[in-house]
Amino acid sequence: MLGAALAVAGCAPDDGPQGEDEVGGTGDLGGELGPGGPGCDENWVALDGAAPPAPDAELPEFQALVAGEPTGTLDVSAVPAAPLVAPPPTLATREPMTLGWDEFVEAYADPWPGGWLIDGDQFVTSQQLRDIYQVLTNDQESPGPRLLAFSDEIFDEVWSEPRKLELTWCVGVVFPQPNLQPNNDAAAEKHQERYERILRGMEHGTKAWERATGVNFVHLAEFDDPAGGIGSGSCQPGQNNIHFRVRMGISDECAGPCAGVTNATPITEFDPQWAGPDNPGGFERELLFGPRALDSEQEMQITARHELGHVLGFAHEHLAFDQDVCNEFTVWRSLTPPDPKSVMANDTCPGAAKDQPRLSGFDRLGAFYQYSRARRNPLMMGGASLVHDYAYDGSERPGIAWFTPLDNAIQQWTSTGSPGQAITFSAVERCLDGQPPPCGGAVETSVGLRPSPLFVSGTSNDLDLLLLGPGTGLPDFLVTNDGTSYSSAAFGGPDFTIPVIGAFGHEIDDQIIVYRPGPASDSLLDPRSGAVHPADYADYAFPIPARFRGFGGGGNDVLWYQPDAQTIEIWEWGQIPEFSFERQGPVPGQSIELEPDVEYMPLIGDFNGDDRTDLFWYAPGLPTDWLWLSVSPQFTVIFDRFERQVMSEFRPLIGDFNGDGIDDIFWYAARSETPDALSVIWQFDEGGGHTPRVFSINGDYAPVVGDFDDDGCSDILWHDPADPDHVSPLWRCVGGDAFACDPPVEAPPDGFPIGSGLYG
Repeated sequence: MLGAALAVAGCAPDDGPQGEDEVGGTGDLGGELGPGGPGCDENWVALDGAAPPAPDAELPEFQALVAGEPTGTLDVSAVPAAPLVAPPPTLATREPMTLGWDEFVEAYADPWPGGWLIDGDQFVTSQQLRDIYQVLTNDQESPGPRLLAFSDEIFDEVWSEPRKLELTWCVGVVFPQPNLQPNNDAAAEKHQERYERILRGMEHGTKAWERATGVNFVHLAEFDDPAGGIGSGSCQPGQNNIHFRVRMGISDECAGPCAGVTNATPITEFDPQWAGPDNPGGFERELLFGPRALDSEQEMQITARHELGHVLGFAHEHLAFDQDVCNEFTVWRSLTPPDPKSVMANDTCPGAAKDQPRLSGFDRLGAFYQYSRARRNPLMMGGASLVHDYAYDGSERPGIAWFTPLDNAIQQWTSTGSPGQAITFSAVERCLDGQPPPCGGAVETSVGLRPSPLFVSGTSNDLDLLLLGPGTGLPDFLVTNDGTSYSSAAFGGPDFTIPVIGAFGHEIDDQIIVYRPGPASDSLLDPRSGAVHPADYADYAFPIPARFRGFGGGGNDVLWYQPDAQTIEIWEWGQIPEFSFERQGPVPGQSIELEPDVEYMPLIGDFNGDDRTDLFWYAPGLPTDWLWLSVSPQFTVIFDRFERQVMSEFRPLIGDFNGDGIDDIFWYAARSETPDALSVIWQFDEGGGHTPRVFSINGDYAPVVGDFDDDGCSDILWHDPADPDHVSPLWRCVGGDAFACDPPVEAPPDGFPIGSGLYG
């Protein structure tokens, strides 16, 4: 049953069609770059701004392309499996400290607004410092496994679901100040150079972490004030919806070897001592850069990514290394094996690679574990289910479930318009505990829950919810939905798990693979029967459930992508016995031409309309991207592989944006982040070729894709959590070649759209 192999076979001849030979078009975009449908002047341009004149677009992502012949074929059949390469995490050990509290603080901590700095630039609160002291003086080893998350044996330090889409920032003071030296051209030039370097570092750093996590950093550029003072000017944390400020460190705040430091970490989110609308004089969340980063492009790119990792709650990776120079604080929970290539490692520590201006494979994977949520892609699940899109009220009508943890509730939206009419939603509030509103419960619990949609009970017309609370201090819930009310029950499982949701059996219900990354044992849980089945994956990987073999038998397949070794493993779920599977691989990266140390983002969709799931391996920048079209029979997984090229940094969205039954990719880029950026839809055809539709989008949104008017064509809610009025534009697909701009909708304050996220 286990240990079958993967092989690469049937490579195309050297003189066969290549990607560059297949590109068509001149690059002259022509026409306007807006949605193109009715209502857009008042409902889109008025909110997002006017589109610029259409430029020439010579980059390959803006060109039409016919499919041509595949570069090669990946056949799940022949090559011996590669060995697992990720070692289990090992705890660095040390003798217990014998220092008293005052001696410990004097030796290891420096005061900082709102708390302390340890290990150079790691911010902790006073309570966290006390906890660390307790661990280091009482225990020989840290309390649990450690890469990135602070473990106080209660729950991980991450931003809440609503806040992670609204990490707003602006740029404060940068020296030298030109207004203080009005006739000094050199000072003015230096000031502008440093300001622009901050923008580039933050732009590339935030995009890298966004691709790994699904969070959204929003630059509120209208409040940038690099020539203003620290205590004045427009960039003030806690005001105008500004969450944290980025500025130059002053004097000894960050000088000499200090490249950057931040206290804008998740532990501060609900602490009333920090600056906010009700406490403008509170501690200010800031990210500071020193001259070391401000005067070097390489240092800025490294430092911005490193400090933004701290903003997301991640600790220093060198603490996981087997070395005795930089491991005083072995108190963090690992998400991956020790990683010398991590951007979170201090490269002056033994074992750390030098000059890493990128996120490593394990950086991205650990961040994915912490911030991305399991998605039930409706079109990839059981064919018998009537839920072809996210639907919750028993009517089969698509909608959105907004998780509002501060209210202990779900605001359930259901679309009410008919195909061809403007999209409208009805809204009903449902309490997490199943009781009628107003909703009760402990906010301290609900803000830590991680929601995922799934189908396990009730009728075939509505979806249920899994609410996981990672850690020993938070409960787990399975919320079943009969279309009119919720019923909440405890969901038992290990404390820190990554749920993999799919229809792995004979029926339409979903099951949950309870995945604990690494050597810990895993299992498959069938919520309807309560049965538990063995299903163990012993490495660290992105789990991607999909229908590579279509709907003709067996359950969802699972592709496990290990980004450090660039290997894949595929589980093919069978019919007899139920919940059995064939394990194929791991396949080494060189066999599938995934380049070492290159970031790949695996996107799933049916990109040729044959009811089988395909993969697009998006590698931002110069590396080759790959389109894998499934040509799988029922007994194994086979892909035809095509070279593609996407040069720019995008936030990809998957949907059928012209209603032809074939999934497309919307390569979304916000001009507010990159002023010259354009967005483009690749409208795929039956051969896997595509035609581009180019757009200009100014705003930095957290888009939600769905067929809200039930006409077979994907619409887009441009969710704008940073808008002070919570107003979000709405595009409705019309005629397959344009979007109408329906009246904008008001999203729930502090709401998170369940099911939105990464990987299709």
